[in-house]
Amino acid sequence: VAVLTPYSRQAQSLKQELPQKAGAVVRTTDGFQGREADVCILSTVRANIEGDIGFVEDARRLNVAWTRPKLGLIIIGSRSTLTANSALWKRALAACKEVEIQLPVVQ
Repeated sequence: VAVLTPYSRQAQSLKQELPQKAGAVVRTTDGFQGREADVCILSTVRANIEGDIGFVEDARRLNVAWTRPKLGLIIIGSRSTLTANSALWKRALAACKEVEIQLPVVQ
């Protein structure tokens, strides 16, 4: 399992919080480029009313995150923040919904 995040500070925090025995690899999205894992968990981090997602909107970073898992990708983030001002995330999450592979946990 790989836990990916766009931000190095978030990666550092996750490394401290996740138990070593869990066997999860924690990396930034950029730092995981060229690698694969059976399952990837993508923590998008951003949540705000303005819909400001910074470089989480970068198509190259999204491509890396979406193409690293062999079996499955779990995205953790605020749907309203990710889709407020981002056509890229709107399309990506709409595609997930279309093939019924998303499960909202918290609205």
